Amino acid sequence: MIQLSSNTILVLYSDTTTEPLDTEDIRSRIFRACVSAGEMDSWIADDLSLAVEFSLLTKEQRMIRAEELDQLIFSTLEDAGYPAIAVEFRRAAKAAPPDFLTVAEESVRLVLTQNLALEPKRLEKLIPRVLKSLELLGMEYASRNLILELGRQFRDTDFTASRQPIPVGEPEKDSSIVLRKEELVSKVSPETASLLRSGALRISHVSRLFSVLRIELSLTAFSELYGLEKPVTELAFWSISAKLTQAIDELCRLADSVCLERGEKDCTPLPLSLTVRDAASFAASYMNVPEKSAIDCAGGLMGAFTASLERQPFKVQLQ
Repeated sequence: MIQLSSNTILVLYSDTTTEPLDTEDIRSRIFRACVSAGEMDSWIADDLSLAVEFSLLTKEQRMIRAEELDQLIFSTLEDAGYPAIAVEFRRAAKAAPPDFLTVAEESVRLVLTQNLALEPKRLEKLIPRVLKSLELLGMEYASRNLILELGRQFRDTDFTASRQPIPVGEPEKDSSIVLRKEELVSKVSPETASLLRSGALRISHVSRLFSVLRIELSLTAFSELYGLEKPVTELAFWSISAKLTQAIDELCRLADSVCLERGEKDCTPLPLSLTVRDAASFAASYMNVPEKSAIDCAGGLMGAFTASLERQPFKVQLQ
């Protein structure tokens, strides 16, 4: 999964190393805390991780210490009314070894297990690769952050490795929802309704926990709906992209309007989160781009597309 962002947040660790904020890692850590606290609604982890990310992106500071990030997550969980989850999150954070560890299989396993949400088979393949790298460097001791960074590098460059999937869910109780997706669908224009029926666009309930408008886009379904023939060129896509732009703009305006009608003015304008769920496969299959370059090609296409939206998404993910 790739996130498009011109406002990268860097996390500073105690050994002075830095790395870009890993939002999927935050989501995974919150989800594990939810499970430990007996809260199995996965949408809570989704909303809380988005709330943390949105809070960081709205600040001018572009670097945050790892300890400050953990405190921000803890405070967000408490302020949202989930103290039990906050306690489990802090317990897990404190359990992480802060000092240099002996270079050994047990140390590598400890760090990767606590921080990377991987299936057991993937984890077992990753551990010896990290261990061998540390040994080749002649290291007897290594910081936890170095071990974790190596693990992330091997995970991200190994196409066979993937994060353990976290269930996708939505709030169902009325008290947890500001705006139901069905209400929004009933108010859209025929053109936008067509995009929703075809699966080119999908929307989710807007929750009260963190009120954000989530829109999923399928480039494949969009191209099929309007009869684009392979190979799809950028010129062909741009010739009809206005239909998609207008639909997303309409959804943003309608969602704000309904919230205002209900007196929910504090949550407007709703932040926009956009996910392109088939970016890589579309670029490879429909644009004849080599698989290794597919996500970069899709990133360029969607970067230009999102710039045309009335409301700029604070988060864009390409899958």
